[in-house]
Amino acid sequence: MASFLTAFDAQLAKYLEQLEQLKEKNQGQRLFQPSFWLQQTDFDVAREVFVAATGTIGHTVTKFSLVYSKTPSKEEASSICEALGKPCEQLLAATNVALFCGAGPSLATEIINDAIRLIKSVHDLAKAIEKGDLARVPQLTGRVWEYSTSRVSKSNCVASKRSMLQCITMLNSTVDELKEFLAEQEEGESPGAALVEVEQDDEFGFDSSLTKEERTLFQSGLKLLSMCAAIMKRGVLTIKKLTITNDQDAFLKWTAKLDVSYTAAQDAIVDFGAALYPPIGIDELDEAVNELNSSATVILACLKEMPELASTEEDALVSKHGGLDRPCGGWAVPGKPSAQELEDVIKTYAERLQTPPFLPHMTVLSGVKALSAEEVTVKLSELADSMHVLDVEIQTLTFKDELYFQCVFGLLKLTSELRQAHGRAKEVYAVERKEEFMPHVSFIYGDLASEARAELAKELQPQLDGRLQKMDKLQLWRTLGPVESWELGCCGRRVKKWRTQFLSFVVVKLATVQLWIFVASP
Repeated sequence: MASFLTAFDAQLAKYLEQLEQLKEKNQGQRLFQPSFWLQQTDFDVAREVFVAATGTIGHTVTKFSLVYSKTPSKEEASSICEALGKPCEQLLAATNVALFCGAGPSLATEIINDAIRLIKSVHDLAKAIEKGDLARVPQLTGRVWEYSTSRVSKSNCVASKRSMLQCITMLNSTVDELKEFLAEQEEGESPGAALVEVEQDDEFGFDSSLTKEERTLFQSGLKLLSMCAAIMKRGVLTIKKLTITNDQDAFLKWTAKLDVSYTAAQDAIVDFGAALYPPIGIDELDEAVNELNSSATVILACLKEMPELASTEEDALVSKHGGLDRPCGGWAVPGKPSAQELEDVIKTYAERLQTPPFLPHMTVLSGVKALSAEEVTVKLSELADSMHVLDVEIQTLTFKDELYFQCVFGLLKLTSELRQAHGRAKEVYAVERKEEFMPHVSFIYGDLASEARAELAKELQPQLDGRLQKMDKLQLWRTLGPVESWELGCCGRRVKKWRTQFLSFVVVKLATVQLWIFVASP
């Protein structure tokens, strides 16, 4: 038994050493870069094994806690370690696989930190048992159980947003505390509650009031933090609204860089906030200002480097051919008055939830790329001429977890007519898609919690369930980047069967040129 405990202790120490090395590679060398945004099969499998291993460890210590007394014998306590050996090994293996399946910096941090916390808690338990400190076993098994609940995000998208929002929350809390302290100073009241707690009846003996000069510095510092907050909020909103696919390597690298810049800014925010409290040290504040300025500058520079905004040369090259090489989607859209009714629903919830509004549509085909200006018109006309007006029926209101653009949507009845339209669109645009076609009409875009999505779908169900719509127009939209930047590329019609349209001018915006495409109805 003693030899087993010694060997188990050594094995856990080795696991911890390997995990610390992975942590250094992530934080110091930035080894782990994202290769997917929302979903990747290999990572999903590795994460499932990771979660299963942590769950097994938690279940094991719970079982032993229920079976044995509060002061188990050494043999009983040792049996806990024997049962934990295999799941600890599986946890380390799953950690390595998940990290090298495209986890970015924040997702890698979550995985590594969860693994370290859990393995370390098991290690502490094993050491206590080996030393005969059996009275601590209940406490230590409780700690193992606490850390066995996996907090690992399901994607780089979720992990990056979570990390960046934590930074914003810290910054907002710092700003709020400073504003509260300044208000108390201006009202001539006693120092704020936070300072009262720290001082403990003037235990540290420093003056917490601001002099006239310090007040000026304090107010300027507060303004600087507020400016940083505005910059950082912009970054979070940009990430939340982006549509990123796994083949957009430049965007994936950019999100990782932005994510890291937010993480690096957290220490600067804390140091700057602390430096503003009296008595203010000029040297300390000067150093804190430089650190905060440096962090904010890096974030701002990264925002400016967003691939879509830094593609002037690429767009100039494309403009020589007068076309679009950005991802586009072919939409079927309803005619009036149905379109107005659905648009009102979308707009109402967008205003209520502070999410982006958009036009009601059903995506016939996504991922359309590499179109010249002429192809935009010709191919859409070709598709329209081969299709009938689409009669669609909303079967149910539902949602998908974590997917921004399928937050809440109406699932359409998959008819042979819709299958044919999707298949014909793939032929016309030469797009190969293995994913199963799921026709739907979205009503809410957003990064909402699963519970909120479910409640909203339930709320919309009576109003929209079973509704019939006629989709009588085709449109091609450029759908890269935030919803607000989506651009209409072209409109088409079905001869005799599609609603007649007037002559229209369609603006296709590129970074450096505006290309006007004249679309005429025959």
